Amino acid sequence: MKIKGLALFILFNLGGCHFALAAVESDWKVQWENAASLDKDQLINNLTSSQWHKRASALLHLKKKYPSVALNSARTLVKDSSLMVRSYVFDILLNSEHLEDKKLLKEALYDKINFHKGVSLFVRRQIVRGLNPNDLKEDKELMTKLNYDTDMVIAKFTKQLNQTKLE
Repeated sequence: MKIKGLALFILFNLGGCHFALAAVESDWKVQWENAASLDKDQLINNLTSSQWHKRASALLHLKKKYPSVALNSARTLVKDSSLMVRSYVFDILLNSEHLEDKKLLKEALYDKINFHKGVSLFVRRQIVRGLNPNDLKEDKELMTKLNYDTDMVIAKFTKQLNQTKLE
C-alpha cells in the first residue's frame, strides 16, 4: 500500500463499542471511490479480492445498484475473514425477509469467527439489535441463550426485550 498523504484518525461508535480508525490518503481510498463506476461483473469479481476494502466496497455498491445480487453475495460472505466485510454482510442480511437469511444470522451469533479470544465482537450486537424483536421473542431457545450471553450488552438488550409485549 502506498501512502500519499497525512493520516486522519476517526473515533466512532458502532453497536455500543468505540472504535478508532486511521484513514489515510492511499491507493485503497481511490479504489473505494472508483468502485462506484464499476459494472456488475467487475463488482462481483471484487468480492473475491484478497483486499478487504475491495470486497466491502463491492458489497456496498452492489447493495445500491443490484440489491438481489448483493443479497446472494452476502450469503456467501457470512464467514469472511474481515470483520468489516462481515458487518456489511450482516447489514444486508438483516434487511432480508427470507427465513434462510434469518437462520444464517442466528448461526453467525455463535460462530467463533465473531469472537476474539472468547470476547464477543460488535457484529454480534449488530445482529441482535437488527433482528425483528417479535422473531427473537418467538425463538425461545435463542432468547434463553441470549439472556445469559457473555456479552453483557446483548444480555441486557434481550432481557429488556423480554419485558416488552409482543406486537
